[in-house]
This record gives sequence, structure tokens and C-alpha cells, in this order.
Amino acid sequence: MNQDAARRNFRELAKLRGLTTKQIAETSGIVVGTLYNWLRESEPANLGTVALGRIADVFGIDVAQMFFYNVDDALDPEEQARARALRQIDDLLAGIDDPGEQARAAN
Repeated sequence: MNQDAARRNFRELAKLRGLTTKQIAETSGIVVGTLYNWLRESEPANLGTVALGRIADVFGIDVAQMFFYNVDDALDPEEQARARALRQIDDLLAGIDDPGEQARAAN
């Protein structure tokens, strides 16, 4: 089973909830290296149902919600508003040129 959507949602939920991968690993009882490898799509390329369930428990969602492409469905209204605001900030920042990059490009 392809777990790309679960990886995407893991990253987004962790960011929204202010949790690090290490904190999630410790809370879920999963070895932190296993989570890092899963996020990089190396070994293990896929986590088992039990591990995904433990991660989902940390986020307060069920395993099926780990696979929702639109993570907003798993968030309460306050978290949805925060997610929208963070996306808007990310979009604004993406449009700003890095002065260091501009200087290097000019040389």
C-alpha cells in the first residue's frame, strides 16, 4: 500500500501541532530512526498498521485519516484556520526572493 498521503499528512499535522518527529516517535513508542527512514521512503518504505495506528493516536485521529489527502478534514475548526494561515504565510514567503541568492546570482 502506498503511504505517500500518510507521510504528507504526518508532516503537515506535526507542523500544525508543533511536534517534532522525535517527539512523535517517543510518544508513539516507535523508534525515531524508523520514522525518519519512513519519511524519507527508505527502509521501511511502509509502516505496519499497528505503527500507523500509534502515530494516528498521537494526532488524535484514526488510521484511515492518515491517508486523507486533505488533512483539514481531520482538524477541528481552530486548527483548520491555523492551517490556512500557515499556508498563506508559506505562499507569501515563497514569493520573496532570498537576498543571499540574489547576491550570489549577481556575481
